[in-house]
Amino acid sequence: MLKINLLGHLRVEVDGAPLKLAANQKIIVLWAYLLLYANTPVPRSLLCRLLWPDSDDLTARANLRRHLYQLRQLLPPVANEQLWLQASSEEIRWQGDGYWIDGAAFEQASQQSDSLELAVDLYAGELLPELNVEWLAVERTRLHNLYISSLKQLVEQVRHKGSYNQALYHAQQLLASEPLDEAAVRLLMTVTYEMGDRNSALTYYAQFSSLLATELGIEPMPETLFLHQAILNNASLPGSTKMEAATPSQPTRSLPPSSFPLVGREAEVGQLSRLWRQAAQGAGSLVLVSGEAGLGKSRLLAAPLLIPTLAEAIASPGLQRPFEEAVSHSLDLSTFFSPNAVNPLYGGWVAQQQFAGNSYGIIQGVANGGYVPLVLAVVGLIACWRKVWQWGAVGLVFALLALGPHLHLNDQDTGLPAHAIPRADAVAFLQHQP
Repeated sequence: MLKINLLGHLRVEVDGAPLKLAANQKIIVLWAYLLLYANTPVPRSLLCRLLWPDSDDLTARANLRRHLYQLRQLLPPVANEQLWLQASSEEIRWQGDGYWIDGAAFEQASQQSDSLELAVDLYAGELLPELNVEWLAVERTRLHNLYISSLKQLVEQVRHKGSYNQALYHAQQLLASEPLDEAAVRLLMTVTYEMGDRNSALTYYAQFSSLLATELGIEPMPETLFLHQAILNNASLPGSTKMEAATPSQPTRSLPPSSFPLVGREAEVGQLSRLWRQAAQGAGSLVLVSGEAGLGKSRLLAAPLLIPTLAEAIASPGLQRPFEEAVSHSLDLSTFFSPNAVNPLYGGWVAQQQFAGNSYGIIQGVANGGYVPLVLAVVGLIACWRKVWQWGAVGLVFALLALGPHLHLNDQDTGLPAHAIPRADAVAFLQHQP
């Protein structure tokens, strides 16, 4: 059996033993053309134009005869006294039954849905990459495109069967072969997201978006942007059998990221908790949390750190003060709307007015929201409500806590209860947030 591998690099075996080919490039190119069109008569005139385009007809035909003779000397004998090459005065054909060509086997397997994995395995690389020939480049591109198409079909096939590890492996193969193929990166993002690895799906998008900007100076296609946004929102993807099976009775909708539990961050949570305990003992430090957009930086800080911090602060001795002292240090409601005496631009003028007798008590407030940050906060909440409503709720709770037991207005204790939510209820509210 003569086994010929054209994909990757030329490799020839005879009954399992490697066959060394000491031939010049023209002989290999001639043989490659005859193999790619095996059992098909090839006109001599065509071979002459392909191999010796600058030679006259007589010279080219003489070169062809000499190269055919040398090729026959390289090939092993054929059983039953047949010839590998059948030649006439006008045509040449590769023939025989005792040979196998990987390129032909690859094309045949790629045409059948149940043999796509075999086709992908047979494609060991580009067609004869060591040969720089124009006609071969066209055939090389055709086979490569067929390989990419087979990979895409295979990824979809095994994905719908639920074989996500296999789908991930082939999706990574696909993107490695075509780094700028947006359909490939969308497949990889989809498979990774359906496996539950949302962070990796977002990382693939970030890497691909950066590659597009660097190599081509463009942004991803709308389809890719839509998929990225859906993953950011933890939404069910169209055609995603895995996520639809998990919630068959629920309509497809965009869900806020915090609707999913925080998983896979045990080490980071432990590190932040340890640093917080050290800070509480007087050994404070600066912590930088960085990462791609949508990876859960805010949730990493909010879920494991903010709520325990609030609960610990409420239970701390610093807040266990007499009722009268709590009333006297309550935040004045007017400080959320009044000009700020500590503002670097007009704070001096405000302070002079206050010290002159106009609402002096206002500057005793612990904090002053000011007009601009208050307006920006409200606009931000309205514009991005689905993403930041948790932070708005936390801010409201802290604002209510800062107002103290009695409502103060323009430095006057109204005696009215300031809390719509008692302190214990506020902590319970925060603890029940995702």
